[in-house]
Amino acid sequence: MRGRIFRGLIIGTILFAGFAHPLYSLHDAERFFSDRDSVLLHAEQVLGAIRESHHRFSVPRAVREIALPSFLVDALELQAMIRDDRFKTVRALVTDGELVDLLYWQAVIMSDGDIRRGLFLTTLAVMDHWKLGIRAPLVGIIWLPLSLETNDEFRLRVSRLPKRLFSNTPSDSSGDRDKLQHFFGSAYLTYGPGGREFADIAGEFVEWGESIFVVGGVNDPRDVAANRRGEAFAKRLIEDPETRPSSFLQGELKEQTSH
Repeated sequence: MRGRIFRGLIIGTILFAGFAHPLYSLHDAERFFSDRDSVLLHAEQVLGAIRESHHRFSVPRAVREIALPSFLVDALELQAMIRDDRFKTVRALVTDGELVDLLYWQAVIMSDGDIRRGLFLTTLAVMDHWKLGIRAPLVGIIWLPLSLETNDEFRLRVSRLPKRLFSNTPSDSSGDRDKLQHFFGSAYLTYGPGGREFADIAGEFVEWGESIFVVGGVNDPRDVAANRRGEAFAKRLIEDPETRPSSFLQGELKEQTSH
């Protein structure tokens, strides 16, 4: 559903620019997945190889590093990893929940162990809207780009995102892939200086205004529920930096009256 990435993207970008990120020195991938089987470790190794190949020097990458902030360079690289043909091998080896873990871990590696930056990169990598339509008084509809990908690149990446995440995930082709941007966007905000209260206020404000100002936007209780899951994930990360997002992406997704 259109527009709800507003929560993590716009407010998150402001916070990203203005606040320092807590830095954790995480262990290598084998420790992170120490209790997973060899298939999952193989999938992580394939992803690592994809990351290294995209991180090598090239003229386009050098231009991006000059013209763009480092977090955006890394986000574009993570998006390119998902579009890589070798990613299909990873997709076939693991469950959707496990794939979320792997993508998040790659983002943390690219952020040199900075968990909050990794959450922000993951939010950008799983974004499933190419542009956002805003209803502006007197002006009409203004379309804002939410990705630097071409339309074809965007469609390819989105088609490969994890989407079977909850017991009540819709059976259509999109599933719950749009809930990932809510989950990681809220986790990013909660992990920062404002904490859960700020994430709640920001999320509720955006949900309220979405049906009024965003083209095609509606106030979806399951989006709010995904926000809550992301907040809980961030709180656990503060206590245990090796917490996996998949631990909070299971069961039935429904809005809770209290938290």
